[in-house]
Amino acid sequence: FRMKRKLKRIRICDLIYIKAQNDKKRKKLCNHWITNIIAVCLCVTGGYLFYINCVKLDSIKRACIGFCCFIFAIYLFYGSLSSILIKLNISNKKRKYTKDYLFLMRNLSSKMRSMKMTLGTLGLLLMIALASFQNGLFLQTIFEVAEETACPFDILTLSTQKSYDFSAYDAYLSEQGVMQSSWTYPVYSTTDEKFISFLEQNNLIVTDRVPVIRYSDYQMLRKMKGYSDVELKENCYLAFGYKEVGKVLSKSAVPNIEINDQSLQFQQINNDPLPNQFDNLACVVPDELVKVLPFEATFYVAMTSQELTQEQCDQLNAIGGDGYKSPYVKTKTEYETESNIELITLVFSLFYIGFVFICIVATILAVQQLSEASQYRYRYRILYNLGVETKKIHQLVFKQLAFYFGLPLILPVTISVWMTICIHRIYQIYIDTSYLVLVIVRTLGLFFFVYLLYFIATYVGYIKNVNKNQVREE
Repeated sequence: FRMKRKLKRIRICDLIYIKAQNDKKRKKLCNHWITNIIAVCLCVTGGYLFYINCVKLDSIKRACIGFCCFIFAIYLFYGSLSSILIKLNISNKKRKYTKDYLFLMRNLSSKMRSMKMTLGTLGLLLMIALASFQNGLFLQTIFEVAEETACPFDILTLSTQKSYDFSAYDAYLSEQGVMQSSWTYPVYSTTDEKFISFLEQNNLIVTDRVPVIRYSDYQMLRKMKGYSDVELKENCYLAFGYKEVGKVLSKSAVPNIEINDQSLQFQQINNDPLPNQFDNLACVVPDELVKVLPFEATFYVAMTSQELTQEQCDQLNAIGGDGYKSPYVKTKTEYETESNIELITLVFSLFYIGFVFICIVATILAVQQLSEASQYRYRYRILYNLGVETKKIHQLVFKQLAFYFGLPLILPVTISVWMTICIHRIYQIYIDTSYLVLVIVRTLGLFFFVYLLYFIATYVGYIKNVNKNQVREE
């Protein structure tokens, strides 16, 4: 009746005005496509800056600008998403009236308009949560690798004096009854230009020289760790370093090293957990050739028959020969204590931040949907009275909630995975590339497990709310 009266009173000029208003709305929809393209461009720019920063590690400004680009991209993307959904709904008339598409799009498009800033904020929190989880796993792995490689021996100390006497350490360990084996050896360096240039091109070195040790010392170090002997061929040199360093060298044409007018050919690289007291890698050459190389330091390493106490570690730090205190003493006991403290502080903090943000986002979505279930109750009651089966209504509810819970994940998951790939560039020497996939799968698996629990709880509560009306109508 009201519609008939309205149609009788309507004038041609009113119809023209309504058409003009619709045209303006369609132009705004086109502008939202442009906004969405800008958001994608910001994502690409932020990803590029973040990657360059992780490769060069020369300025934190790139990473900050890249992160800001990610934030703006998230807000722009979710701000224009509602208009894009409306545009897609209007342009495709065949799909518009297919099955339950019109009912869902009507609810979703109207909901998106009122949730622009909310979705952007939720997307930002999810991005931070996923990045925290992934970096927490990376740090945990780095600490595990560092525990084996940073202090491969129970005691490690050095002196810049070539003839430094470390006998006081042997005497103290024997007095305490914990001495198993010890060794003192000099470390030299090479500045071969071709070799240094090759390592710099592959991001394997940060200094202008490479540590070099004698073959006999290398064999003794391996023996102390319980490794088998390695043969050094004539006119060749060995290298040892992290597993990822070995992968790079094994796939490349490693140049020769020139020592005292003698050219040494690269033989092989061993993935021994020994080199962290040097650098990412070290070279092993015949004993007679090191005499012409510049001296760097004298190292003392020892293996004990049992774990040292903190008191014994303090005594070792206080020992010095000839009135000179060694500037660097590292024991495995102290290192494990320090690394455990750092591990708990950093890794636990990252996991805590990630877990809290995930719970915040999922709780907001759950409470919002359950609080608005009463508003949608009338619509589902109409569908029920029109003959739609209860099973079909439950499917509609599932699709609606799946969209609401899935929409905030579009950009955060993509951005967080890319950030993880970039951050892996920093740690690629310490962490195998295959572990990158494992980190992503673990973090996403843990995230979706928590997220799915909230989704199921919301779905069950929503269904109970909708079913009340159906029972009453029956």
